Order: sequence, then C-alpha cells, then structure tokens
Amino acid sequence: MNAAYTEARRHGPICAMLNAQRPFMPVYTKIFDWVREVRQATGQVVTNITAYHADGQMRMGGELVEVGYHGYNCGNGKLSHSGYHLIDVIVRLLKIGTNVDSRPDCLLVHSSLRQPNGLVTAMPQANWQKLFGKG
Repeated sequence: MNAAYTEARRHGPICAMLNAQRPFMPVYTKIFDWVREVRQATGQVVTNITAYHADGQMRMGGELVEVGYHGYNCGNGKLSHSGYHLIDVIVRLLKIGTNVDSRPDCLLVHSSLRQPNGLVTAMPQANWQKLFGKG
C-alpha cells in the first residue's frame, strides 16, 4: 500500500486513508494470537465462525426507523456500513486458524437480517413505555 501511495503521489496530490482499522485493534490482535496458539498447540483448525456486529451506538428501535445514520432506513444495511470489518476478520481468522493443506474448498454463509421496524415490534409498546415513558 505504501508503494502504491508513493507512486500515486508522484503524479500529483492525493488523499488516502485506510478504512479497515478495526481488525488491527488490540482486541482483534489478541484473538488472532489465541487462535494461532491453539492451532499450533493442538493441530485443531477453525471449522466454524459465528460473527455478529454492532457499531457501538445505543439506539432504540424507534430511532433506527427515523435516524438517517449510515443508511439504516434507506436499505443500505449494516454490511454496507461497517459490516465489511466482519468479512476482513473472518478471512484473517481462516488464514490464521487453518493449515494451508486444510483450508476449506468453499464457505457456507448464512445471513439473518432484522429491519428497523422489527426492533420496534420486538418489545411490546407497553414495555417500552414502562422503561422509557410515553415520550
């Protein structure tokens, strides 16, 4: 990346940024280290990965319907916003957690989506009002 950036700068001003910073956070580094350690110690490779993602913001169901935050209410969805971090982490886990001769020939991906209105209706309105009041 550095070589590509340096070459591009030779042709004029450029603005570049890395948009996959999460997999380089210390918590992910530790997880990758643990997976590598277990594989090396036991010979057991990764056979299943279950991944969930949230962006760390507390949003109530009604807010997700109304807020124009990263396209939740426009059909863009979580994967298009920051869920791509999951894809990067999964690929890295497979590389670290498998041996070259034991990597899968294919992957089965199952996705389960919840629309904003589903979050609103997941809790009965009376319970929302009990917790947060009528406003």
